[in-house]
Amino acid sequence: MSLLSQIGACSMSFLFGFTFFWIWTFLNRLFKNFRPHILFLLIELPFFLSMTFIYHRFLLLIVNGINNIFYFLLLFLGGYVFHHFYERYFLNYLEKKSTYLHLKIFHPIQLKISSFFLILKKKKEKRKTRKKEHGKRQKKPNKTH
Repeated sequence: MSLLSQIGACSMSFLFGFTFFWIWTFLNRLFKNFRPHILFLLIELPFFLSMTFIYHRFLLLIVNGINNIFYFLLLFLGGYVFHHFYERYFLNYLEKKSTYLHLKIFHPIQLKISSFFLILKKKKEKRKTRKKEHGKRQKKPNKTH
């Protein structure tokens, strides 16, 4: 195994750990208020499995399957560097963008939908009050000859 392939594997392991943790933070922020946690698990589990498979394939291609403990340490170091130094800035950016999207897109749609249901509710109440005012229809008396 050449020195160039070892340097490439080490640097790519670090970047892969950084990218992995970045995507995982994005998913956690995306599903922050998602209540059924079992459904989030069904999203998170394939993510971890696919990232593990991609990393394993990467190591097979770059270093021909010869694993070194430093590759895994650099993978975790990349995740730690993201978590310790960059995560707060990334989360702040995501929070600003999600607030903007909520105010400019989702909130107006939500207002339109709620006003539509409010109109339907008022029409239903008008029908009920109209029925109460008029009472039940009177049956015509039978004329017997």
